[in-house]
Amino acid sequence: MPKGQPFTSLCQSLFKNASHRRVDLHIHSTFSDGLWDPGLVYSSACKLGLEAISITDHDTVAAYDSQPSRDRCEIITGVEITCLFNGKVYHLLGYMMDPLNAELRDGLARNRVIRKARFLKMIGFMQGRVNDPGAVMDNLEIQLKNPEYALGSRHLAQALVDQKKAHSIQNAYWKHLRFFQDDNHGWLTMENACELLHNAGGVSVLAHPPENITLADLVLFKNAGVDGVEVEYPGFKMNRRKQLREWAAKLDLCTGGGSDSHGLPPRSIGSSSITILDLEKIKLRSEGYRPCSVLS
Repeated sequence: MPKGQPFTSLCQSLFKNASHRRVDLHIHSTFSDGLWDPGLVYSSACKLGLEAISITDHDTVAAYDSQPSRDRCEIITGVEITCLFNGKVYHLLGYMMDPLNAELRDGLARNRVIRKARFLKMIGFMQGRVNDPGAVMDNLEIQLKNPEYALGSRHLAQALVDQKKAHSIQNAYWKHLRFFQDDNHGWLTMENACELLHNAGGVSVLAHPPENITLADLVLFKNAGVDGVEVEYPGFKMNRRKQLREWAAKLDLCTGGGSDSHGLPPRSIGSSSITILDLEKIKLRSEGYRPCSVLS
C-alpha cells in the first residue's frame, strides 16, 4: 500500500496505539511469594493504566478463586509452574486456562506438596544461620496450614532480612540459600505441565529463558509442548529481547513478558511489559485448544 493512503495511515495509527497499550503477564501475589494480595495487585495495575495483567503465582491458581470488582484492567488467568525438562528445573507460565480445571489443580497441588517438603528441609538447613528458625514457621503459620499457598525460598530469604542476617532478598540468596542442595525430583515434567495447561484451554510460555538458551533448545521445548517464550523480562538487554523475538517468529511461538513483580521496586508492576498485540496472539493460540476462562 503506497505511503499516505488512508488505509496505510489507519494501520500505522492502530499499530502505534497498540504499542502504547501495555500488558504485564508476570506478577506474584501473597498466594505464593508476593507481598500484595490479588486485590491490591489489581487495583495498582488499574491505577498504572495497564491494559491487562496476569497473576502468575507459583504452582497455585488460588488468586482466581474470587474475582475483584470490575475495572479498566483485564485479568488474564495465569500460573507459573515449576517443572523438569532433561533433568533441569524450569518455570513455565500458563495463560488463559480454566482455573477450576480439576486435573490442572491436582497437578499444581502435587507441586505444592513438594514445595512444602522442600521448604521444611530449607528450615532445617538454616539451623545456626538464622537467630530463631522457629520464628520463621510462626510467621508463615497461615501459609503452612493452607494447602493452596505455595511456599518457596523467597519466604525464607525475607525471614533472613527480617532477622538482619541479610540486607536484601538478593543478599540472603547469595550469603545463605545458594548453598542449599535439592535433588529436584518429583516436579511435574514440562510435557505434563504443557498437557495440563492445554487440556484446561491454556497456553504455555517458557518463563525467563536462561542466558545460554539456543534456538535448538527452543525447538526441543516446542516439541515438548511449549507454545511461547518470555521475551520481555527485567534485566534482559535489548539485543537479547530482539534475538528471542526473532527465534519465536521463526518457530511460530507466542511472545510473553512481564515484570515478575513481587510487590516492591525495582520489579514494580508494569516495569517490564508486552503490547496488547502480543497478548492477542496468546489469546488466538489458546482458542486452538478450547474455550478459555478469562476474567474481565
